[in-house]
Amino acid sequence: LGEIKYLGKLRSISGYALFFHRIGSTSSPVCEQSVDVYETVCMDGSKWSTLHFDMYHPRRSNLAPDGYTLKPFDRQLKMDSPFAYGVNVLVSEFPHGLPDAIIKFYGNHPGTAFARHAKEKLDRYDFHRATS
Repeated sequence: LGEIKYLGKLRSISGYALFFHRIGSTSSPVCEQSVDVYETVCMDGSKWSTLHFDMYHPRRSNLAPDGYTLKPFDRQLKMDSPFAYGVNVLVSEFPHGLPDAIIKFYGNHPGTAFARHAKEKLDRYDFHRATS
């Protein structure tokens, strides 16, 4: 849940939230245990990234990777949002397969609302990885 909450707070420099899914785990030279690997894309389709997380990290990080910011703690709600536009499983046809995965992960409520909003963004912007 910590990884999902963190990814839910991550924003592009232009302020867009991220779509994400967990693509697996791998060994790391900086951790004794394996790390989770997430593929992300900004909700406007502008920036694709692969991010690595130590699932045993002892506390919440207030650091953002280069090119990103973190949405501040919501003092009015007195909490970070427990919901995000992503899941901790592999999604085939990411990000277009994400709305169904969100409903499956979060359930009909609030999953349906998040899935609808995700679909609106997916229909509005171009989501194709740049080839190098």
